[in-house]
Amino acid sequence: MMQSGDYLTPHTAEGDGRLTKPPFTYWMSLVGMEIFGISVVGSRFFWLVGGAAILLATFQFTRILTRNDQTALLAAALLATNAVFLRASFNAILPLTLFMLLGFIGFTGLLFKDDRQQTYGLLAYGGTGFAVLTKGLLPLAMVGYVVAYAIAVPSVRSRAQRLWKPIIVLPSIVIFGAWFAYQSFAASSELASDFVWRPAFGKGSDQHRHLL
Repeated sequence: MMQSGDYLTPHTAEGDGRLTKPPFTYWMSLVGMEIFGISVVGSRFFWLVGGAAILLATFQFTRILTRNDQTALLAAALLATNAVFLRASFNAILPLTLFMLLGFIGFTGLLFKDDRQQTYGLLAYGGTGFAVLTKGLLPLAMVGYVVAYAIAVPSVRSRAQRLWKPIIVLPSIVIFGAWFAYQSFAASSELASDFVWRPAFGKGSDQHRHLL
């Protein structure tokens, strides 16, 4: 991306388009490299920032659920000392985890909190949108789960209409769907073969390190 100046379409070192996933994770490394240079620090700096954000979001999410600061602090501390989490702080799965967590916090707030509904709506659909731009369409399953839960559980059913925030949902579809719309015109065959129909173990993962 840095060599070609094409920030919308990831390419392999050989110059082939690689649309196995949307570009947000590549952008995270790219911004870090632009600031700190092409190095391990540059490529992973914003992963560490994302890890810290996950800890803060975990604290806030637990506080929403329990209304207890001590329990929330314990949850964040347990996560901070978890070896898998520490390893993931340098891994591409981290931004997906962050955005899914933010989205789930938003949906939880929409259903169970009575204040700041617009803020929770932005978290719900903004977080989901960034998750889609990070990994693809799979995060939309979370939206389906939340809607199904809100409709199926009698004690929550009366609040299900809170999930519909057209002033947030519709712009989110446009903004976060723009990359997919662009690629459907610019590289429709690659998008179909790499992103839509790619097998679970498609192109070699060793190509990933050359994308930036």
